Amino acid sequence: MKKFHKRAAVFLTAATLAGLPAGAFFYSSPGSLTVWADNVEVESSEESSPEDVDFSDGSEAEILADPVEQAQEDAGNDVTETPKVGITFTEPEGWQTDTATVKIQVEDTKNTGAFSIAKVEARLSENGGWSDITGNMEVSISSNCSVYVRVTDQNGNTYEQNRYIECFDKTKPTIIAAAKNGILIVQGVDAESGIAALYVNGNEFTELTNNTLNVRLQKVDTSYEYFTLQAKDKAGNMSEIPHISQI
Repeated sequence: MKKFHKRAAVFLTAATLAGLPAGAFFYSSPGSLTVWADNVEVESSEESSPEDVDFSDGSEAEILADPVEQAQEDAGNDVTETPKVGITFTEPEGWQTDTATVKIQVEDTKNTGAFSIAKVEARLSENGGWSDITGNMEVSISSNCSVYVRVTDQNGNTYEQNRYIECFDKTKPTIIAAAKNGILIVQGVDAESGIAALYVNGNEFTELTNNTLNVRLQKVDTSYEYFTLQAKDKAGNMSEIPHISQI
């Protein structure tokens, strides 16, 4: 069965309509066919291209499409890309001592268009109960803890993520101090937010080396029998006020 290019089918049909006999074509050379119609010559290789014509009975032409291209065309937009859901936790700025708000953001990072939020829930411990936060997308916390978030999409699929939030420092710092040989040595100690400032007789010092301050006694009021010292951490907690006697 020979296959010819679809242009040959057009010319053959034109030849038939013009009343030319069916024998108005001949083999010009092996592997090729010449069809005459209104003085137009068409040659077709014996090799079949993806859009060749198959003359199965000499009457109608059948165009053969590329099966791979056809499969891709048939598929169209039926194949939907899988969304990649990202859950972002935004901690409050700075150190906190009372309550704080953690903001939650949910998005399809691949922007497939195949994801929408049905519900967002949160809890503050692994075994705690879920609370619906779909409306405000916020979680209120009052201590350092793990925040768990669960997202349900329009198809009932769920996505979970958790993060440990450490933004609270409710512990007062402490002070280690000594005065000797005309030098007052003061060191603040805070294991959480860190030392922000040291105070000597109400004077604030923020330029510290390893949370330590060395003060020459002539820079402070030497009329006092002792010094009042205090430390402040980065969360704003103040230490107790010890009294260091001059030596």
